Amino acid sequence: MARTVSGLALRISEIRFVRALNNGLMKAIPFILAGALCVAVFNLPIPAYQDFVRNAFFGQLAVIFDSISAATLSVVSIVVLIAISYNYSIDEPMVKNGTIHPLAPVITAFCCYIALFMSLEASGLIAISNPGRGGMFFSMLLALVVPWLFFAFLKLRMKIRPYRYSALDSNLLMRLSLRAIFPVTATIVTFVVFKVVVLESAPIEMLENAFLQFAQANLGKEDIFSVILTVLLMQLMWFVGIHGGGVVFDDIMNNATVHDVSSMFATQDFYFVFVNIGGAGALLGLLLALWLFKPGYREKHLANVSAVPLVFNINESLIFGIPIIFNPFYAIPFILGPALIAAIAYGAFASGIVPAMTLHVEWTTPIIFSGFLTTNSIAGVVLQLVCLGLAMLVYTPFVLGYRRSLIRHRKERVAAMQDAMTKAADTDGMSVIERDDIIGTTAREMSAYIHGCFELKVLPFYLVYQPKTDSQGKAVGAEALLRWKHPDYGVVSPIVLVELCDETGLSVELGRWITAEGMKEYKRWKERGIKDLRLSINLNPRHFEQDDGFVDFLAEQIRENNIKPGEIELEITEHMAMHFTPANEQAIKSIRELGIDLSIDDMGIGYSSLTYISDFGAKRIKVDVSLVSQIETDRQQREILRSIVNLAEQLDLGVVVEGVEQQGQVDALVDLGVKHFQGYYFSKPLEPKDFVEYVEQHCKGNV
Repeated sequence: MARTVSGLALRISEIRFVRALNNGLMKAIPFILAGALCVAVFNLPIPAYQDFVRNAFFGQLAVIFDSISAATLSVVSIVVLIAISYNYSIDEPMVKNGTIHPLAPVITAFCCYIALFMSLEASGLIAISNPGRGGMFFSMLLALVVPWLFFAFLKLRMKIRPYRYSALDSNLLMRLSLRAIFPVTATIVTFVVFKVVVLESAPIEMLENAFLQFAQANLGKEDIFSVILTVLLMQLMWFVGIHGGGVVFDDIMNNATVHDVSSMFATQDFYFVFVNIGGAGALLGLLLALWLFKPGYREKHLANVSAVPLVFNINESLIFGIPIIFNPFYAIPFILGPALIAAIAYGAFASGIVPAMTLHVEWTTPIIFSGFLTTNSIAGVVLQLVCLGLAMLVYTPFVLGYRRSLIRHRKERVAAMQDAMTKAADTDGMSVIERDDIIGTTAREMSAYIHGCFELKVLPFYLVYQPKTDSQGKAVGAEALLRWKHPDYGVVSPIVLVELCDETGLSVELGRWITAEGMKEYKRWKERGIKDLRLSINLNPRHFEQDDGFVDFLAEQIRENNIKPGEIELEITEHMAMHFTPANEQAIKSIRELGIDLSIDDMGIGYSSLTYISDFGAKRIKVDVSLVSQIETDRQQREILRSIVNLAEQLDLGVVVEGVEQQGQVDALVDLGVKHFQGYYFSKPLEPKDFVEYVEQHCKGNV
């Protein structure tokens, strides 16, 4: 059941509308959090502090707090509108190919928002009405519908009468602006007509009155049924983006507190202090579950950022960051969890275990303080802690399930991206990062992470070393292999990393890091007494072509690490060697003059080029695994390999066969004259410490 729900949730999250909604809400977090934190700081429940804030600088400090709140929370629906509509627009192919500017549908969405909530007063002034507690919901709806309608009108216009270029079109901004005229006008007119014809004639007020009558008759009462119903309705409204607390407590219960009435459960204090621990949804329990089970880097980081706001019952960072709104995975704990907590709290008060509430506290009062102040008893604190523990228990199975589903889904995404990257690496002009699907999205996420790592100079990559041995397992060299363990996606293929760096212009930085790191490790080996080994470092073709200073960089690394001639070799692919330009060949000559050998990697059936490779200056070739897999049974494969070995020997080229996994393969290769091997039969790629141990244990002659 959990796997079905998680799969459904992940599939829903990949829908373009939902993706825009989630990304837009996350982009709105800084504005929402700034206002919410301002409210929390302004309302700290310390009398002396309150007097200071309200009277300091002749009351101007309070004005500053109010202004910040007004500039953020009061316009949060507009912030969300702009953020979501922008994310939907930049995902549109017509924006990506330059047909239209993404700001056009965004501004159109804002205009439609104004049109829906605008009225003309008798004085001639224009008034914009407050969309009310459902402002967030209406903003999210408009942010998705308006851009969709905008692009529909744009496609209709292009279908009826395709755009024709003229002399005026030489100005790109002018061209984009003129293209937007029809879809902008048609979209705004559509919403104005909708407002006049539908909204103003619909029985909206009658529906509102009916809901209000139902709510006043059933919510905010003393019985357990009313308490549970109040919580469920409030949570359900929050789940779809409507401010449930505002609707229930401000519009229905009229801000009833323990100061106003003698009843216990018809007050907002009961719900704010003992039910909504950490804000709507009891999200402080989710925070603890995230800390405890760490579903991923993003979720862990989000939990850390959300900790301080949640202490003050400000939950927007988690609600919009996970996100929880419209997320079927968290619907059950978010809606039903607080209802269960409310039932426990109701029983504690009704039975007299916890004294009745006698003092009203602000909703931003932190847990423990609020429990003690409102009941004047340690029992109130204990009840809060019990409710918090219950909330954590309710969220825990969903956090665990979410983690499992994320891990499974991310592995699938990485596997699909690796296939796409492999094809892109072999196809000129093919880009994965620009794809308009989940693979492209994943590639862009990883690319942004890699860029950040290079900017901070904190690289999460590392090198492992696979021994190159003789037939007895004695090491004669090693190949440095790139590895990357992403905090969210786990172990990522080096093919993906290299291709991402190629597509985003980081090939030079990555190539230099690999080279420098490999030489530093080789220096450490020599300091440990390991000698007579040759370290192979792979050379990326794009890196070589883009890094004009690579030869000078190599010379610097050789000096710094005291590298001797013949100790380091660069591996280049056969395809790369066959397509070198005269400039490349000159650089290769300079590299050889530094005392660095060249080796040809992935040598396959193109062995007819061995003469050219010898003239090119290579000292060794590495036979591709494709010629080894059936060496014991495939006569044709053996003869091909025999020819390669014989010709290489005549040309004074060393031969290493990679992909050796069985003793039978070793015996067959030895019969063919192969002397050096690389593969899992002898050793898998090893961490530096393990590689040193391998050499010390199996290769006494090298130490």
